[in-house]
Amino acid sequence: MSLRIILFLPLIQVLYFVDSDLVYADLDEQSWRSDTLHQTSTSSSIQQQRTHERINSLLRTNENLSQEIVYKNTNIAKLESAVEKLQKENEELKRRLNTASKSKTVNKELSAIVKQIYQSFSGTECFNISENYGSQHNQTVKNKICDIIKQDHTTYSHVELNDTVRLKFTYEKRGARENQNDVAPAACPKRKRKITARRHSSYESRYKTAKKRGIHTAVMQELSAHDMSDLESENEDTFIVKRPVWRTADIQLALNELDNYSPLLKRRVLGTPSKRSRP
Repeated sequence: MSLRIILFLPLIQVLYFVDSDLVYADLDEQSWRSDTLHQTSTSSSIQQQRTHERINSLLRTNENLSQEIVYKNTNIAKLESAVEKLQKENEELKRRLNTASKSKTVNKELSAIVKQIYQSFSGTECFNISENYGSQHNQTVKNKICDIIKQDHTTYSHVELNDTVRLKFTYEKRGARENQNDVAPAACPKRKRKITARRHSSYESRYKTAKKRGIHTAVMQELSAHDMSDLESENEDTFIVKRPVWRTADIQLALNELDNYSPLLKRRVLGTPSKRSRP
């Protein structure tokens, strides 16, 4: 029995050491797996954190881009509105320029109709020449004339009617001023008669130029022959110009521009201002 124990003792020791090595090997494998899992978990957490940071960065970038797009779209809308406004203003200026550049032809038939209707008016039905054409009273008179014409004549446009009635108002205002401030040439002495005739001639010439060129028409409609300068002959080649003392600088500039389109037959020299009464 003792002999058997002695014989198996080395084998038992070998088995013990082998089993110990297996135990240690198993522990090492478990430790490696634990370390590997820990490293893998740590690496995954870091990667996940980086992914979240990148996503947040992309979201912030996207938000900034969205705000920038909204800002640019707002600016584009403002620019489009400004361009549209400028285009409308440009079209309006072109329309006014075309209207002003066209020489209006007086419709004699329509003028005769307006004259006949206006002659039937009396008192407050007539124009108030002390007011502008656009005043409420004068516009009422204009509308009444247009309404009467439209009843029997439907071929005339609103523009034609308005222009013809306005021209009638201008004639009435001009005639009233001339009757008030100018004595008929036939009743004046010879020298004064010439000066008065020259004022009338000067006014008619400038008025025709204004209509033909489409400039300062409104200014000439507000003026009359009495507003023109006195022209006195110094000799056969020269006129002495005596401008009215009440004439403003703006009116003078307008008259000078109109004179540029008409050649002067005589040289003109500026004299002392005329002290005629203001119309």
